[in-house]
Parts: sequence; structure tokens; C-alpha cells
Amino acid sequence: MPTPNMIAYIMAESPDYLQVLALCPFVFPCPMCGHEFHQTFGWFDRNDQIICSNCKETIVFDAKEFRGRLRELATALSHLWMSIGYLT
Repeated sequence: MPTPNMIAYIMAESPDYLQVLALCPFVFPCPMCGHEFHQTFGWFDRNDQIICSNCKETIVFDAKEFRGRLRELATALSHLWMSIGYLT
């Protein structure tokens, strides 16, 4: 997982919010047993299912919708970043 310093470096070099979000960790529980998965947002962008290592349940998700939501979040972060820049 990337450290906050790594993410800050990427933002300073090129504020590509999709790239930064792809590196961010994300934790979610298995809907069947509650086992926690620790993945990055980028992992979810490249995959559409995961098998729980605890209960062996296959969890399917809509990667296309996830990518769309990730782009919306990146756009919102970009607008926020620009707004902060106007305040300083």
C-alpha cells in the first residue's frame, strides 16, 4: 500500500486524481461472513470479482460502474483542489 508521502509526491508531480485514487487503500467486508478485504481502488478498477478467503463466497461487482464512480470522485477532488488553490 502506498504511504501518504508517496501519494503527496504523485500529487505534487502531476495531480492526476485517478492515479492517486487508484493507489488509495479501500477496506470492505464480505457480505456473507464479514471478513475484511484490503485492496486499493485501482484493484477494483481492474477486477470484477473476488473470492472470500474465509467463506469461499464469490463476490461479483460492477467494475464499469465502479470506474464511473471513481471518475466522478476524481473530478470532485479536482474541483476541490482548484477551490483550495483560489483560497490561498
